[in-house]
Amino acid sequence: MRERRSWLNMLGGALFALSLGAVSAAQALTQDLTGQFAITRSGLVLNRTSNTFDSTVALRNSSDVPVLAPIDVVVGGLPAGVTLANKTGDEPDGRPFVSPMAAGGVLQPGGTLNFVLKFANPARIGFGSTLQVLYTVEAPLGAPILLSAAATSQTTAFLVGRIEGAANRDIAVQATSSRTCVLGTLVGGAAAGAPVAARTDRDGYFGVAVSGVSPGDFVTMKLTLPAPTAASPCLVSSRDNDSWPKAFLLEGPASTVRDFIDAPGKARWYKFAVTPGQRIDITLTGLPADYDLADFKHIGEAF
Repeated sequence: MRERRSWLNMLGGALFALSLGAVSAAQALTQDLTGQFAITRSGLVLNRTSNTFDSTVALRNSSDVPVLAPIDVVVGGLPAGVTLANKTGDEPDGRPFVSPMAAGGVLQPGGTLNFVLKFANPARIGFGSTLQVLYTVEAPLGAPILLSAAATSQTTAFLVGRIEGAANRDIAVQATSSRTCVLGTLVGGAAAGAPVAARTDRDGYFGVAVSGVSPGDFVTMKLTLPAPTAASPCLVSSRDNDSWPKAFLLEGPASTVRDFIDAPGKARWYKFAVTPGQRIDITLTGLPADYDLADFKHIGEAF
């Protein structure tokens, strides 16, 4: 690229680290594990005993970390009149799911899980469907809910959390960080600084700046006051640069940054100065999938 352009946008075409769902009032965090599996499905076969159309599914753990039970295999894209006859339940959006792993089960890297999907199809119409593998982490009762972890420097982060039923209360928060998080739980975590004092608002929300957390670290939080609690599920600490007005400034002749795209459709934005006649080379490395890269000239003036 030789043009005088000053804005760089990383558009995620796939998940960069963990796909994290929203944390609900029930203190649950849902992770999309679909990308960790190689999924093989057989064709539909009429089962004359159950009068269903059955398909055998093989989930192979193609990642380098174990997958813990329970996982939900969510079936989407079913047309009207076709239902999943052996479903375990339904997602909030109405999609049916099965839970093929027994409680306490572990699927090791390279391991394969086989199960059958049974579709009721009284009209005998042709149909297709999609599969998504979800894992839901239930936070311990009383643990704070970690909503976001925004990296503010190379060694600090700003954490936003909530405590249900704790309006206008003085608290102390202890953060813990690690480079690894497996299904909501830190691996080999260490305390990130000392406990930090905060006060919740009328809805139980609070924010704290903590030290000892670098961009790319995973972090959890727990209370030490007014009473000790269990830790929240972990989130990755990433820059607050997911829109162009908050683009992260790159400085120096050879700037290098490491960042995460932790949700489908999210972008990471950067800005840098360009002098007339200057050549700019941009290189992306360490990507787990295909990504889109776009650069813009004077976007601030255009918008």
